[in-house]
Amino acid sequence: MRDLFPVVSEIVLLIFFFAAAIIDFQTGRLSIWFLISGMAAGLLLRFLSSGFSIKEFLFALIPGTALFLIALLTKQAVGYGDCLLILITGIFLGPERTILQFFISLLLAGGFSILLLVSHKKGRREDLPFAPFLLAGYVGVLIIS
Repeated sequence: MRDLFPVVSEIVLLIFFFAAAIIDFQTGRLSIWFLISGMAAGLLLRFLSSGFSIKEFLFALIPGTALFLIALLTKQAVGYGDCLLILITGIFLGPERTILQFFISLLLAGGFSILLLVSHKKGRREDLPFAPFLLAGYVGVLIIS
């Protein structure tokens, strides 16, 4: 299991993001139980890995924690569910790959938002589910790394 951690972790996270994208697209919300299950899976896999260290684990929480603070400061311009998704990603991938995934997701969401605005399909104040873009960003990270 220890040698398989990266592969198993990537597959579990891919399935988790796929489910999150579908749920977020259909309902616009992610249940706390769904997010807790993803966090539990990440923690279990992280603890079972041979390279686990407390320092590495704490650094992995930084991107999600920073995004949570941004959500608080902007009166939840970023949803708390999205913050928890980034926190879960940090548990699975570590901070560097999580930040890369987040930036790829932001670029994709920004480009898609511009297309929706220009085509008058959505207004500036309308919400857009972010989990599908996090899934696409994660696939991008898998391709790049």
